Amino acid sequence: MFDGDPATFTDTQQAAGWVSVVPPDGTTLHVEAVRYLPRSGHAGRAEGMRLQGSADGGGSWQDLATFTGAKEGWNQLALTSASDTTALRLVSTTGNTNIAEVQLVTSTVDKTALDLYLDETADLDQDDWTAESWTALVAARTAAVPVADDDAADQARVDAAVQNLQEALAGLERR
Repeated sequence: MFDGDPATFTDTQQAAGWVSVVPPDGTTLHVEAVRYLPRSGHAGRAEGMRLQGSADGGGSWQDLATFTGAKEGWNQLALTSASDTTALRLVSTTGNTNIAEVQLVTSTVDKTALDLYLDETADLDQDDWTAESWTALVAARTAAVPVADDDAADQARVDAAVQNLQEALAGLERR
């Protein structure tokens, strides 16, 4: 399922079969959606399968999503809410977990605008601007740099830092 080869697939053949994935290094998996490719010719077998997550490495499980509307080719199913989990499994009550591939989907935080504003304001000269407007820019940059450096920053924090830099830059007044 995670080998990148759509010609290979799982095929449990017992009632309530499942396939689980537990990262050996204890990695936490952040999942917002799942893309899945049913076994060619058997998309109907994916119908009703459940994606489950475990916070304790597989000791207990909670449903994250139920596969509905499965069709040939790639399907995507958004989770009701993002989940951080240490193990995942696909459960089929029909006894066939015929899935060729699974991809876990997470959002990517876009820091492009933040980086551009930080670069644009880095070489400005304090002597060119009024003290009050310069102080506002320095405060916005001081708050934005840790956000840019934080790999765990979410999009809302990044967008707020960009907004503050935009306002400070627009508020600069020449001496």
